[in-house]
Amino acid sequence: MGNHNMFFPQYHRPCSSTFQILIFLIVAVIDIAGLIAFIFYLINPHPPNFTIKSVSVSSFSISNAQITAAWHILFSLTNPSFKTRITCQHIKIFAYYRNTLLSSSTLPSLHFPENFHGLFSASISASSVLIDNNVVNAIVMGWEQGVVKFNFKVRARIVFDSFTLTEKKRWITVTCENVKIMFNITGGSMLNGLKNCKIDM
Repeated sequence: MGNHNMFFPQYHRPCSSTFQILIFLIVAVIDIAGLIAFIFYLINPHPPNFTIKSVSVSSFSISNAQITAAWHILFSLTNPSFKTRITCQHIKIFAYYRNTLLSSSTLPSLHFPENFHGLFSASISASSVLIDNNVVNAIVMGWEQGVVKFNFKVRARIVFDSFTLTEKKRWITVTCENVKIMFNITGGSMLNGLKNCKIDM
């Protein structure tokens, strides 16, 4: 009988069941993490963006440590969410000089649909409000130079309503600092165009 050389394919040891289970677990964890991130994106509310478009000041006077003025503010507001309607409730807006509160006002509730971008106005009036003499002197100095910087804040409760949640509520504070008002004799208007505001939620 002749000799025949026998050739067999190289034997590959199959992956162990432990290794296969480990691979399965890694893939499962990645999938679950991605799903959780997606769900979080859907249910996490996105706050609106506030910008001051214009400010005018009328009936401005200051004497005997008292200030009288009316601020008329036009806000630009954007709801960046394509899935969430926003309602602003219990809205209060404040006018400050530096850290000194000059006056405040209350606004009615506002409603903004998905992907909203538009304007809303607010007015704040101060009538013979008593303020510290140092604040008076600082305001008068700026007024005489033609420009006074005011700060404005908006405090409101935001209600988010979308297909993923029924009513998610947050209190937000909108801060618009160093808004420059160029004055004439009795009034003035905002300088330098738009003023972005910071939101804390």
